[in-house]
Amino acid sequence: MATPPWLSTSAPAPPGARSAANLLLFGSTWALQWGVGAVLDLFRGAAEGSVDPAGYCWAFGIVLALQILAVLWYLRPNRGVDLRNDGHVIVSRELTVPPPLENHPVFGYCARMSTTLTQQTARSLRGIKLFECLSDPDLKAVEGQCRFRSYAKAETLLDKGSLTREVFFVLKGAAAAVTFSPAGREVTLGILRSGDMFGELAAIDQEPRSATVTAMEATDVAIMPAELFRDLLMKHAPMAFGVLQRLAMIVRTTGIRIMELATLQAAQRVYAELLRMAKPDAAVPGLWVVRPLPPMHEIASLTGTTRETVNRAISQLYPSGMLKRKGRNLFLMERDKLMEIVQSLQVHHGRK
Repeated sequence: MATPPWLSTSAPAPPGARSAANLLLFGSTWALQWGVGAVLDLFRGAAEGSVDPAGYCWAFGIVLALQILAVLWYLRPNRGVDLRNDGHVIVSRELTVPPPLENHPVFGYCARMSTTLTQQTARSLRGIKLFECLSDPDLKAVEGQCRFRSYAKAETLLDKGSLTREVFFVLKGAAAAVTFSPAGREVTLGILRSGDMFGELAAIDQEPRSATVTAMEATDVAIMPAELFRDLLMKHAPMAFGVLQRLAMIVRTTGIRIMELATLQAAQRVYAELLRMAKPDAAVPGLWVVRPLPPMHEIASLTGTTRETVNRAISQLYPSGMLKRKGRNLFLMERDKLMEIVQSLQVHHGRK
């Protein structure tokens, strides 16, 4: 029989397959834990909480036996998967394939529900702070006039100099607003994450786009016509005030970065950027964390330096314990000292 499309490595997994697989995994784990407990209950001693050692032998012996059976099943010959000498895996045409996951009476329902909830979330503007003042019916009417689109990593959402006027709202993912010097050097103007908007400048002043926006990861956006955006601002004062707040933040951030370029060395600009990126850690009061730490080249583009300088500036603070890297997160163990380093260098430069 031919290999079905949903099993092919070039075809996407069925919608909601991961959620259904997770449900199966957690259910199996719970059943295994319950079974171990049931076996131990058969060997309870007279004293409260005591268990005969033989009970542990039986319980963990059964678990070991199940694991051995699973390994034997995996290694059995002619199970429908061949491993070539070059390391590629081929699915045999004689493989007996179960029906697609979405047709399963239990897991298919979970998969469909997961897909439906994901689509509803991805196509809603309710998570955008700018629209908090709108009622549900009004928001639905606005959503009906927007386009929703998904972009892959490294795909361009906007080109600098283009004459388009739509406003973009990030529903999921992240994107970078960048521009380029005459010599071709990339400069990052800002990182746009879920809940942010961009493109409002061209919608307001009717000028060409001032930056290129590129997806840093898989990103979902809502695209609003410029006319609708302007009408909403004129009809709803809270929305207009929200846009003014955003523009004021852009002016302030730009002023700070211009000052840092004029007064700080490259390493200190990196530290200043880390301080802006860091947020309080919810688990440990007083601890600040950059979660996740962006790639070195992105920090370099934000601070006007090279990725090697960024890596060196961060690495030289590890031995002192001022910074600590854990996975993709960077913890500012001594945030106050890091602020002192940046501020002292600003004062020192100002006295020259």
